[in-house]
Amino acid sequence: MFRGRPLASARDHTILRVKKVGRCQWKKEARYHRQARVDNAFFRYKSIIGDRLRARHPMAQDTEAAIACNILNRMTELGRPASSAIGP
Repeated sequence: MFRGRPLASARDHTILRVKKVGRCQWKKEARYHRQARVDNAFFRYKSIIGDRLRARHPMAQDTEAAIACNILNRMTELGRPASSAIGP
């Protein structure tokens, strides 16, 4: 028979931490923005390049992935807008 309160899940810990320190601080602690950037990079890769490698040999796959990443990096450099902060 189970006694007492069940162990809190990771989600419960996250909710409590957000309530304690605030959403902005929690995002910094959890490196939330870094994960979002990684997810976005993989989305761009898959939508532009495709969701699979075409080469069969592992060395050729490495080369294919490196070329695709270089293409995406170049496209990002060309299309990055010049931005500046507004406000106090």
